[in-house]
Amino acid sequence: MRKETLGVRMRTHRAAAQISQAVLAGLLGPKVTQEMICHWEKGKYDPGPKYAARIKTFLSADPATLCIMAEKAGLLRERKARGKKPMGRRLKPGRVPG
Repeated sequence: MRKETLGVRMRTHRAAAQISQAVLAGLLGPKVTQEMICHWEKGKYDPGPKYAARIKTFLSADPATLCIMAEKAGLLRERKARGKKPMGRRLKPGRVPG
């Protein structure tokens, strides 16, 4: 039986919390980027000890709690706004619809 890698555990837990790599990066710290999360999840690089401790905390947190934390930190976009098409057409400044 293969041992589950840290990257696979991160991806699985992130998916359970329904957060993106960018949101996870924001939760792990200001110097963590979406690209770093991608590399860690794919196993390209291992996080250093500084980030490993933060990842361990992330993995032990309840997915619902992570979503609430991300929302409080302002990392989640308003879900209602996603996927809505703009109403009508854009007008150039100074033009009146006619």
